[in-house]
Amino acid sequence: MDIALQSDETLKWLLEQTFEKHGPQPAVTCLGESLSYAELGHFAHGPAVHLQQVGLEKAPAWRS
Repeated sequence: MDIALQSDETLKWLLEQTFEKHGPQPAVTCLGESLSYAELGHFAHGPAVHLQQVGLEKAPAWRS
């Protein structure tokens, strides 16, 4: 599936919108256990902050 983002929209923005829009709904289910979109967003935030703290820099913006 192709997703067309506007010039001011990023993957981060798209994920945050998805986590907010579908918050309580199941995002992932494995072995009978589910994570909601809100929980997935919460767990994704920690590693992102850590990568920024250890010096990972943002990639330059580009559009094709």
